[in-house]
Amino acid sequence: MTKPLKTPDNLNVAIYSQRNDTLNMTHVPITLKNNSKFAKHLEPIKVSIPFKNGEIFNINTLELVNDEQQINKQLTVLTYWPNMSVKWIQVDFLFSSNAKSETTVLLKNSELKITEPSSSGVKVQESANHIAIETKSSIFQLSKTQLGSFTEQPKTCRSETKTQFKSTENTLVLTDKNGIEHQPIIEKITFSSNITVPQPIKLTFFITGSFKNQNLTRFEAEITFYYQSNITKWRLSVHNPKAMQSNNGTWDLGNENSSFFKSFCVFIPCENKASLAYKIHDEYLSPFQNELPWHVVDKELSIFQASSGGKNWQSDNHVNYQGKNCIEFNGYKISSFIGQNINSDIIEGRATPTVHVSQSNKNTESTISVYIENFWQKFPKSLEVEPNKITLGLFPEQAKGGFELQPGEKNQMFFILITTAIETVYVL
Repeated sequence: MTKPLKTPDNLNVAIYSQRNDTLNMTHVPITLKNNSKFAKHLEPIKVSIPFKNGEIFNINTLELVNDEQQINKQLTVLTYWPNMSVKWIQVDFLFSSNAKSETTVLLKNSELKITEPSSSGVKVQESANHIAIETKSSIFQLSKTQLGSFTEQPKTCRSETKTQFKSTENTLVLTDKNGIEHQPIIEKITFSSNITVPQPIKLTFFITGSFKNQNLTRFEAEITFYYQSNITKWRLSVHNPKAMQSNNGTWDLGNENSSFFKSFCVFIPCENKASLAYKIHDEYLSPFQNELPWHVVDKELSIFQASSGGKNWQSDNHVNYQGKNCIEFNGYKISSFIGQNINSDIIEGRATPTVHVSQSNKNTESTISVYIENFWQKFPKSLEVEPNKITLGLFPEQAKGGFELQPGEKNQMFFILITTAIETVYVL
């Protein structure tokens, strides 16, 4: 029987798995369907697969192949049967595909002698103040004290062979209801894998902490790094750990232990923009058949999803503790500069935007691409490009009425950053 498997690391490839169990043999075909009209290069794939009791005891006996060619993979045991045989594993790999294509890869028992783990992969080195994460082309420096987005270091600070990115203070900011800004302070960092061994596909850091001078809200973060890519995938959760105070047997909005705030945003410094492009919809989900996949604007861009874009956008489910529905319009608002003119439109629809910015600085060109998962599903959301920064409004300040995080409530958001630096040599 064929069934779909959830693939949170990949938005454009559908995966299906069909088991074919033979005595003493593991044989799991995985079909990857690229439904878009664009080819994909080294797309991160993650899929979880169950096994019968006693079928697999050592995951090192498994290989992933495509047309008999081995695919570099990373296997993680998620849970065991009572006899310590493997019950569920997670398979991570990177895969390239043509547009509108279908490919089947096979997870099976290896017929070759299992070799020692490769020395290539994500490497980690700790110092007093930072953790250095080294991929194939870059080094990311994660601060041990304050959580921040990664920005490229000046050229003079770079290694000759590796582009360096450093987490920057004041780039993740919680603004409370009084307009006071609070930065996330890191209390604990753990890892998804053994950091003494290079991880061939990816490595995830789990980070917990609180906001400076704000004791009602905590945060959890996951940052995933990929060996062959400058993609960093982030999951951020804000959490109110306080207990709900009962009011005559009711637990309503506006509780005395609720955390009220104006916004929670990610700021990515962005200087010397050479070009700015965006698309509103995933190309294969777009309802507009004649829409070009990318739009180019000159200076600034703002995309704000205010509501669901559906017929029930004014539902009473959206009222705040004062009984008010603060949603101003149905759908999303997009504003952009073209020449000296600003175009602003409100569209009754659902946006899934991606923004791509290129920068130019002397001999160096770099690009930043940003995507927020569930942009319209978890409205309100915003994505803005200003002269000197990109702003990800996970809880955007454009939303009227602010936000309330009730006692015990946790709200999580995902976003993806792709940063590249290209050394350009000019021939005179």
